[in-house]
Amino acid sequence: MGRAGELLTIRRLLEDPAGGVVTVTGPPGVGKTRLAVAAAAAAAADYVDGVAFVDLAEVRDAALVPAAVLAAVGVDDVDLPETTEELRRTLIDKNLLLLMDNWEHVLDAGLSTAAALAGCPGLRLLATSRERLHLRAEREAPLRPLGLPREDDDLGRLAAAPAIEMLVQCVRRFEPGFEVTPDNRAALVEICIRLDGLPLALELAAARLKLFTPGELTFRLRHRMSILIGSVRDVPPRHRTLRAALAWSHDLLRPDERAAFRRLSVFAGGATLEAAGQVCALGDPVATITSLVDKSLLQRRIRPDGVTEFVMLESLREYAGVLLAEHGEQEEVEARHARYFADFAILVDTAVGEAGRAEWAESVGIEQGNLWKALAYAMAVADAGLSLPLAAILGWYASVPAGDKPTLPGRAPVVVDPGHRRGAGESLSHALLAAAAPALGQGDLDDVEVLLGRVLAVDEDRQCTAIAAAVLGHVARARGHTDRAVGHHVRAADLFGALGNLPGLAWSRYDLALLARHQGDAARAAGLLRESLTRFRETGDVRAAACVAWALTVVEESPRGRADGVERLLVEARGCCGVARVRPGIATCLAETPPEGCARRQPRVFPSSLGRVEVPPMLTAVPGTGGDRGPAPSADDAWSVRGLTVREWQVARLVADGSTNRQIGRALGIAEKTTEAHVHNIIRKLGAHNRAEVAARVSVHDDADSRAAGDPLDGSPDTGEGTGRRTTDAV
Repeated sequence: MGRAGELLTIRRLLEDPAGGVVTVTGPPGVGKTRLAVAAAAAAAADYVDGVAFVDLAEVRDAALVPAAVLAAVGVDDVDLPETTEELRRTLIDKNLLLLMDNWEHVLDAGLSTAAALAGCPGLRLLATSRERLHLRAEREAPLRPLGLPREDDDLGRLAAAPAIEMLVQCVRRFEPGFEVTPDNRAALVEICIRLDGLPLALELAAARLKLFTPGELTFRLRHRMSILIGSVRDVPPRHRTLRAALAWSHDLLRPDERAAFRRLSVFAGGATLEAAGQVCALGDPVATITSLVDKSLLQRRIRPDGVTEFVMLESLREYAGVLLAEHGEQEEVEARHARYFADFAILVDTAVGEAGRAEWAESVGIEQGNLWKALAYAMAVADAGLSLPLAAILGWYASVPAGDKPTLPGRAPVVVDPGHRRGAGESLSHALLAAAAPALGQGDLDDVEVLLGRVLAVDEDRQCTAIAAAVLGHVARARGHTDRAVGHHVRAADLFGALGNLPGLAWSRYDLALLARHQGDAARAAGLLRESLTRFRETGDVRAAACVAWALTVVEESPRGRADGVERLLVEARGCCGVARVRPGIATCLAETPPEGCARRQPRVFPSSLGRVEVPPMLTAVPGTGGDRGPAPSADDAWSVRGLTVREWQVARLVADGSTNRQIGRALGIAEKTTEAHVHNIIRKLGAHNRAEVAARVSVHDDADSRAAGDPLDGSPDTGEGTGRRTTDAV
């Protein structure tokens, strides 16, 4: 099922005169034997002498392989020393397809067998193995797991997904009327995804559906090694349980490969070569990782930042994790993993606020699974020396707007107990900042105020105090306490200036400009923005320059007329967004760059390579300039979404756009199950009955509150410069 392309590939490889050997490779349970048998059956008519099947699973000695081949073609009772020569004599005139299954444990026989068969022009060899035979005439046909379903597909397309099709067909062996229905579709999709589309795992899971409903089985798959046990007797013992299938491959590894295999289970997602070498304590990382890739126990893939990483199928990871615990290595390897990623977090922290921070943000996004796992370990052992840098960098990353990066599901704020041990030079202020960072990223302003208020009270580290003051300025502004916000930002600016922290000082000037504009002092706002823009130009921070240039156009566009200057700033903002590769920012700047002067424009939609991005009209409601923010929202309408977290608001906006859970998950980089949970919480918090009512409330909110539609000074072009990010840039 679902292997038409692979069958065609094997057929073409067998027809290639240059390749006498075709090897189907792949991880345990992927269906190599079944595919090879189907391919051989399809090609049998092309060979006068048909197909001979050789099962090597029970052949324990490579020297016995020629005898097994002879037995398969009807030749018995040959003395062992003569088998190789007898094999050549027997097959030299044959036009035969020789299918040799399970070659991985007798690879040493490959060279001698190939040599014996080299003089047989009518012979083709089709082999299955978990690694290639490493022969010159060999052509490899790697086999991947079955294609997975998409949750947003209709029922017909969902049922046609190869993994779903196989699962359903296996269930029909004992329940002929089994179908994909609206009620079971979500559970069936989850089963296929959690089992990586591995045919053996799906077959064993289908057997369990005789006892459990699909929904019940998804819960029990958390322990797939014990639940995936079959009862079919006419299959090899290694195919009766998932653990037995994986153990067959594991037992063929060298001791150093076994150690690497089980230790790699500690990674959440992928591992770079460097990370694998350090965390797994590999003597020769290149040789060991290459061998595991060759044996189909690791898969190589290229990350979005162009770095190579190595990943395990989840079924393999769970099995390797069991072995890690059985060998008593879990604590040691998890500690190395946490230390490695704490060092990575410290390295990233030094780059925050620099011109190249976008690349670092991408790296954090890619590694956030490992970072969260490392943080969980650090918190469990109460080691603040590890947890502080991890919590801080994850909090910084959480504050980056979702459109700028992928994210994992939201996490509860990390509270670092002052009693936890800290490394040299680590203060209570650092601990409180680390605890506040994730809370800030999730919009938990009450927690932020409590934690950072303690930082200001302690005042033991000027850098920490400056950062805390800047964050509290944002919190005060978000809550409408303008005077308090000004006080915090003035304090932050003074401290950053005294410390020589130019990015922090520049952002403080920007924040004070926003407040000045809000208070009606456009001239002061423009002066602060020009100072901020100058500093960001000097440092080469293109994202920050785009943000400030955009804001300056808003302040300077007025009835007095500064069309040329405004247009130059918009063009600069557009150019900065282009360098920084921020699509919404480019679209906004394109929409607002005036063809003639600075006349007010209507919303525009820019498709092209930017994707479909709707851009709101320019909102320049500076008091005294004639700007019109529209009617004031009523308390009921404007705050109909009050109580939602930052992430829930992002999800609600996408629900209003008509996105499915799967599409929302892809847009925000979160799991579909997490999206489903967010939607459920949103419906509950808003007192809505369905997604349509959520969409209606979001629409009412957008119409009532122009800030939600994109006030340029509250969001600027979407360059990824949220208030939380600006504050952490100051670090």
